[in-house]
Amino acid sequence: MDNRCTPISDLTEKSHDWMIKIIVMEKSNIFPAKDQGSLFQRFMFANEKNETIQAIAFNRDVSHADNKLQLYHAYYIGNASISPITDARNQAGSLPYQLTVTKATFIKAATNAKEIQFEDHFPITSFWQLDKYKNSDVDRFNILCAIIQGFPETIIPTARGPRTIRRFVAVNPECRPMIFTMWEPFVYIEGIQLMNMIHTNPVILIIRPKITAFHAIDITTRPNTTIVLDPPLQQAATMKIWIDENRSYIHKVINEKLYEKDKQQPVPPLQTQIRPISQIISSTPQMKHFWIKGMPLIVNLNQRFFSPTCPTCNKSTGALMDVEFDCNFCDSKNKIPRPKAKVQLNITDDTGFLSITAEDRHAETLLGFTGSEIYERYLKQDPIPIQRINEELQRQTLLCEVRSYWPPQRQYTPLYFLTAFIPEESAGETLSDQLAQTTPPTLLTGPTSALSNTAEETVSDTNVTEIPASSTSLLAEMSSSVKHNLEPDFSQVTKHQKLD
Repeated sequence: MDNRCTPISDLTEKSHDWMIKIIVMEKSNIFPAKDQGSLFQRFMFANEKNETIQAIAFNRDVSHADNKLQLYHAYYIGNASISPITDARNQAGSLPYQLTVTKATFIKAATNAKEIQFEDHFPITSFWQLDKYKNSDVDRFNILCAIIQGFPETIIPTARGPRTIRRFVAVNPECRPMIFTMWEPFVYIEGIQLMNMIHTNPVILIIRPKITAFHAIDITTRPNTTIVLDPPLQQAATMKIWIDENRSYIHKVINEKLYEKDKQQPVPPLQTQIRPISQIISSTPQMKHFWIKGMPLIVNLNQRFFSPTCPTCNKSTGALMDVEFDCNFCDSKNKIPRPKAKVQLNITDDTGFLSITAEDRHAETLLGFTGSEIYERYLKQDPIPIQRINEELQRQTLLCEVRSYWPPQRQYTPLYFLTAFIPEESAGETLSDQLAQTTPPTLLTGPTSALSNTAEETVSDTNVTEIPASSTSLLAEMSSSVKHNLEPDFSQVTKHQKLD
């Protein structure tokens, strides 16, 4: 039958009387649709050339497809309905088409399929390469990580109504812990499965996640994400060994909350990622997330330089600083507001200027005062020394990571918020340069990193965790060496990472 098969790449919505030979590489759980009135199940088919096409089954056909198509088995499939995918955000396979599997679809088991090369089909992206995917809805990549902590489910308001999420802490041997946010419907199946086995620090493969900037950088699901528990990858087996041998690091991540926003390390952008300010202002549609380079200056001298916030969730409140309030975001009761540092400033380059707002640790770093210190000076009517601060700010050029937000009440211009910044003289190395040196980027703002930069030359390079040299990551190297102890020292010669 093989000689009658059509290559996946030849399929279009006009194809008829066709048959393909595939392996089922992904198979989702059975989920309810958004209207709760129907069911669906997703699949990903791949052929021996690693061409892929996504498939879906609905309602009464779900149980049929679920029983017929077993994960990692080979089949002949023919004459399923082919629909074009018009929105790139919904495309998961290499072809912009989707098959709809029904009881009328031809499905026959194939017995002479080649052995699956999982590592070729699921290339793993380094944690240190994730910054370039921030807020992209179309980039497709895979992440391998261990889940070491889970938090309770949370209901959050969205434009489409309340949604349930659950957050986890994800780590890998690259020592860049992150928050993994699981949205509906994953939270009801995979989320429960992970919570039931969280004590084992399960290793998972996240296929087609999205990277956001909510926690400086974090991983989140999107509708066509697939989550594979205990994936059949050699790197996964090696990561389990790394977890067992580095329990002290796992406890440190949890106890010191190294995954939180103020512990995250900003990664310098590539030169091609830095936008002229004039391009930001004139772009249509408005850019949501970007890097600019310019000189900072505080122009508005009538600021309070702090804002009242909830001490539990850090959301803003209109309550007076000395008045108890109930938070409408996290439902905390009878709280006294916390003063959060906040400053509005202009960033100017050769093409124009952009007014942005910096908050919390970014504002504290720029101003040189904590939120509490600013509030104390406000009570004493002791002004912030803006002239001195401006003199210091204008001695440097900043690389600024900015996100835009367009609130409903604004009609013409969005608000811009600083999400990270790096002095240009401190960011002479690009991300690729840093990864090539196998050391994580130096933390340039906020608290001191948990990764030590002290060095001794006595450590063997076979007993330490190495930061990856390229996007193939450390995880690709792990298959050749399963010994990854974190010794109490750091080798300057090999530039391998150690943890306290």
